Amino acid sequence: FDSCPALKEFNYLQASSDKRCLIIGGKLVEIALAGVGNEYSIPSGITTLNEEVFRNVALDKLIIGNNVETISSNALYRSEIKEVVIGDSVQSIGKSCFSECSSLTKVTIEGSTTIDEYAFAECGNLEQLHITSLKDWCETERKNEYSNPLVYIKSENANCGLYLNDTKIEGTLTIPNGTTTIK
Repeated sequence: FDSCPALKEFNYLQASSDKRCLIIGGKLVEIALAGVGNEYSIPSGITTLNEEVFRNVALDKLIIGNNVETISSNALYRSEIKEVVIGDSVQSIGKSCFSECSSLTKVTIEGSTTIDEYAFAECGNLEQLHITSLKDWCETERKNEYSNPLVYIKSENANCGLYLNDTKIEGTLTIPNGTTTIK
């Protein structure tokens, strides 16, 4: 790069510790999940899930934790993932991120985040939303009605609904003291 005086940054390719992820500058850009089984956890060192990186991927459970801060637009578009756990490090969920995920039945959101437009559009089989803090859920910014996974929970099944720390919320809901805004 001797002849490139204007070059200020060079992002190189690297592989995750499990050798299944191609990473460029902390962004997961490609994944190979053949033979991983039914559950996969995003390895450390990845801060962003790139657009369409999980498109058409089939898994029983995907755990997005560790250092992931951003789930890009369409990152899981049309995936065949049944359950997703979104860790408390995730700060934003992109537009149409889970759109048309017809196999998605359970979503866990562990912290407060921003959920962009249409993030859960056409997730017609969604049955359960699990949260770990009612205060965090109230502070989660949802850009439109289609970014709220609760809109899609319509089944008459007794197990369907909103869960707080694995307990289904039924009847009266008390907003915690100190909550000043519901977004």
